[in-house]
Amino acid sequence: MTPTYWGKQPDEVRQLEFDISPALASGDSVLSVDVCKIYDSSDADVTDSMVPSSAAVSGNKVYVTVQGGTHGEYYWLELRVVTANADYIEDDLKIIVKDKKSV
Repeated sequence: MTPTYWGKQPDEVRQLEFDISPALASGDSVLSVDVCKIYDSSDADVTDSMVPSSAAVSGNKVYVTVQGGTHGEYYWLELRVVTANADYIEDDLKIIVKDKKSV
């Protein structure tokens, strides 16, 4: 996983795809999502308002739906998966919310 940042508008509801394959050891696979949380810039957990459903695993890809956010704010999506080898792989994605009409 190599996400860095992603921009969205406040009204967008988007499904993000994380391909975990590059981070896996040979023969390993994604077993489950251990953590999928979103924190605002003051480190408050806003997962309930921004992630309307549980993260899903399909093969070595993880799918997370993200909605909402406030124009001009940024958020951190923390994603941690567990692999069949019992490895924990974690990465963070910075989400920047910007309403194009307000720019």
